[in-house]
Amino acid sequence: MKRDWLLQFIFGSTLLCMVAMVGWWTLFMANAVQIEQTVALSQLQVQAHRSAITLGQQQRAPQIEDTKHLDAMLLLPCKEATPDAVALVPHHPATCIQVQERVLNQIQERLTRRNDMVLGEGLFLFLLLAICSFMLYTLIAEKQRHADRMESFFHAATHEMKTPLTGITTLLETLRAGRVPDNERDQLLSLGLSGCHQLEHRIENVLIAGGLQAGQQKVNLSPTTLAPFLAAFIDHRLHTLTGRPEDVRLSTPCDPKLHIQVDPDLLRVVLENLVDNGLKYGGDKPVVEIAVAQCEKIVGIAVSDSGIGFESAVQEAIFTPYRRALSDGHKVQHGTGLGLSIARDLCRKMGGDLVAMSHGKNQGATFTVTLQAAPTETA
Repeated sequence: MKRDWLLQFIFGSTLLCMVAMVGWWTLFMANAVQIEQTVALSQLQVQAHRSAITLGQQQRAPQIEDTKHLDAMLLLPCKEATPDAVALVPHHPATCIQVQERVLNQIQERLTRRNDMVLGEGLFLFLLLAICSFMLYTLIAEKQRHADRMESFFHAATHEMKTPLTGITTLLETLRAGRVPDNERDQLLSLGLSGCHQLEHRIENVLIAGGLQAGQQKVNLSPTTLAPFLAAFIDHRLHTLTGRPEDVRLSTPCDPKLHIQVDPDLLRVVLENLVDNGLKYGGDKPVVEIAVAQCEKIVGIAVSDSGIGFESAVQEAIFTPYRRALSDGHKVQHGTGLGLSIARDLCRKMGGDLVAMSHGKNQGATFTVTLQAAPTETA
């Protein structure tokens, strides 16, 4: 914590120093341009006085030829001259010499260009500094948000893994102590096995999330017959994990000849996460239904529940990693927040996608996996 405060103090101090330096540079250059104009005008005025003294010492009247070498000067009667004109004294006081207006305009234009250049460079430096500061601030804020999400994730993951592990430990200690009646032994062993499968699935999610983030998750696509795959998946859910026959159903029969191009292990993880999400947010008596549809070369596997649903505004936000609830006020807060994010990433790795749809709060939700169908001859 002290290190973070020190870094923020150093960052803020450096930023203020850089802003002050840019402001000082802009003012310094603007003042230098102004001094340059003053010096140029003074030099012209000195040249006018020198020329006036030289020409004023001549006995004859000054001629145009006498000022050919003075490109910036102009001879004219004093009554027509500007207040800055210099009389040719002592012999020709009625004639004056002054700086040509053309030269003064050139100096003024050069001053304007220099001022515009300095102002533009100053604004550019301020803009560049502002962009760099914003990027650094964004990175720091994102780092802090990531640290907060990771802290929340590790806390949730530890809790999610500790719960089944505690149950398994208690069960094994009870069995070792011999305090379990023979008629209840099989039921308790089934509960222990269910806890092991839950723990295995949560660890698998964490490992897959790490592989996806590192870009090292392997995908082995192969033609897979969908009907037996779903039958085995639902049977596994009913008899191994949930133990409630009404939890997961195949609402529409699947064509036994339908094949899809997937990685079976990754598709199982996707469906596990979607079913877990449906059971988690499905209400007091959750029911999850799985339906299959095909449109040309695309196969859709829809996982639906009748739970709390969500508003259309959060349709994409629910796939954000580490998001652990659909609404802040909802009582369901358990889970690691990786399930839906992992499911979508795995679907896209397999050449498909995952989309969510709900008609609103308490209207249930449907998550549809879209995958490529495998040619029948290939399968």
